[in-house]
Amino acid sequence: MFFRGTLMFNFEGATPPAGFSESWEYEAGTEQQGVDRLNQIASRRAEVLSEDWTITGQRVTRADLQGSAIKYSLVMTPTCAGTYDGKLGDSDSPWAAVLVKINKQRDELVASARPRMYQMRGIPDSWWANQGVAMPAADKAAFNTFMKAVTQAGLQLGQLAVSAGPEIVLQRYNGYCPPKPSNRKIGRPFGLHRGRRKCPTLVGGNGP
Repeated sequence: MFFRGTLMFNFEGATPPAGFSESWEYEAGTEQQGVDRLNQIASRRAEVLSEDWTITGQRVTRADLQGSAIKYSLVMTPTCAGTYDGKLGDSDSPWAAVLVKINKQRDELVASARPRMYQMRGIPDSWWANQGVAMPAADKAAFNTFMKAVTQAGLQLGQLAVSAGPEIVLQRYNGYCPPKPSNRKIGRPFGLHRGRRKCPTLVGGNGP
């Protein structure tokens, strides 16, 4: 079975409130194992996340083939997802990120094997110096440990595609390039209360 797991991140700093999501795709034997795998990913991701960010929610969807396209269905299991706090230093700029090119294994039955351009957000301020990426040694080790888990046997992640069969295949990640400085617009935090929107009342028929 194939799954897409999505992590929801919230900025816990005083201002500005912000949030973003991040998705990973993988294979697992059962739906519960699909949820368990996302918890493993979240735990590893927290190791390269600023302490001002928290993984507050998770969503797992199962990928099924519908014709020649992938259809995603929400997975509901008895075990709930966990919450994970970042382990690294302060982050004053919630929009800061590093850009990492992740390579994929080539599948002869899939037309494209373009690399994933992954923006790692939620990084600490200590990763920047002279407008470039300059991670402290301990943070760089944590980054490389996470990326090796992503691209090697640790988490067994990749990108789903439809082969010529057609059937769903997982193009596994197999390598990554050094990070480059980047930034990404950040959306609203997750968990906000949303009330019913009241439609405006038009006065005067067709207006002025």
